[in-house]
Amino acid sequence: MKKIAMFIMLLSLSLFGFTFDAKAAENVVYSEDILSQSSDFEEIKALEPFIIQRAKEACSLNNLGLSADDIVVDYDNSIRVYTDCLVFESNEVSEDRVDEIIEYSIDKMYFGWQIPVYSESKGKKVGVLVARQLPLDEYAKSYMSEDLQKAIMETEGKYKVSTAEVLDERAAIMSYINDIKTSLPDGAKVRVFGSQPGFFQPVAVVITKGKISSLFPLGYRYRVEEAIDFSIESGNCYDYDLLYPAIEEKRMENEKNAALGLQTGAGAGIEVPHNDVTHKNSITLIVIMSMAGVLLIGAVVIMIAFKRKSK
Repeated sequence: MKKIAMFIMLLSLSLFGFTFDAKAAENVVYSEDILSQSSDFEEIKALEPFIIQRAKEACSLNNLGLSADDIVVDYDNSIRVYTDCLVFESNEVSEDRVDEIIEYSIDKMYFGWQIPVYSESKGKKVGVLVARQLPLDEYAKSYMSEDLQKAIMETEGKYKVSTAEVLDERAAIMSYINDIKTSLPDGAKVRVFGSQPGFFQPVAVVITKGKISSLFPLGYRYRVEEAIDFSIESGNCYDYDLLYPAIEEKRMENEKNAALGLQTGAGAGIEVPHNDVTHKNSITLIVIMSMAGVLLIGAVVIMIAFKRKSK
């Protein structure tokens, strides 16, 4: 009887474990990066009339038209895209470093939400970007009236509808993630970044085994393809360390163009958050050098004392 009870308990545990693993494998996106699960949801949902209006305007400009009666705002498949912070900074980027950059991006409000808006009758889809209003810099203030500066500063830090684009042949970002997630390794996580060298448009980053392991496209064309001998196609993952030499080439090209006052087509001016790892390594090096100096001084003192004693 005890053996039967033990067997049932082990079977239950194994089934529970299988269910948990299957659920974890499906949920490759961090919950805080899915709008419907984010603490920002209610604030953004309050902007729904403006989101719909911007989607309708985008379709009108492209002669597509959106019916006012059948518009769906898809919050469950709305995803956060991080921008303006350099992530592809070396040939190996640790998961801890990605977390550090994410924290910095959130603090600086360097992100936006892509919100899919659909017209079921027309079969059209629009990606609406909602982002927080950033503080005005001194250059922006120099060509704005005081009234305009005041109006913008009153909305600083608040969400506003930024842009909208008809997706045409492209799907919403989450669709590309859903298509590829079953081929990702167990425990893999996905985050989306824009404004990266060679990847000005959003690209998905796969994090496994404690580092960025691969990238996959999100329906865009990327300038990094100019520096490699193959095209980056939807439905495939590409090893990050193999792509990095081309990424670095584009980064250097962007910096050179920015120095010449030319348009880079990618975020040459994106920020580099303080790297705690580098900082810690620097401190460690200073400590080691200090200890070495103390030991050297000690050795010299001992040698002098020994020579005096010999005399």
